[in-house]
Amino acid sequence: MVDVFGTPHTDALHVVERFHVLDGGKTLKVDIDVEDPGTFTAPWSENAAFSKTNNSFDEYVCAENNPRIGLDDKSGDMPRAKYVAPF
Repeated sequence: MVDVFGTPHTDALHVVERFHVLDGGKTLKVDIDVEDPGTFTAPWSENAAFSKTNNSFDEYVCAENNPRIGLDDKSGDMPRAKYVAPF
């Protein structure tokens, strides 16, 4: 898949991602160029911009082979990592 929508591709897929920090570090811009002559009739591009916030979020531990953790009341909360990301 090329994306979360299940877009198909062939072995000829070529993707270039360019990341740019703008506005003195307040914005992250991502430019994506996609080519796959076996799937698409023409190359295509996409871009997205992400703004920096002062919100913080916790990093969670990934529990391998235990997909039920944190999904319902019986499973309990997702275990928290000791390190909390500062951003």
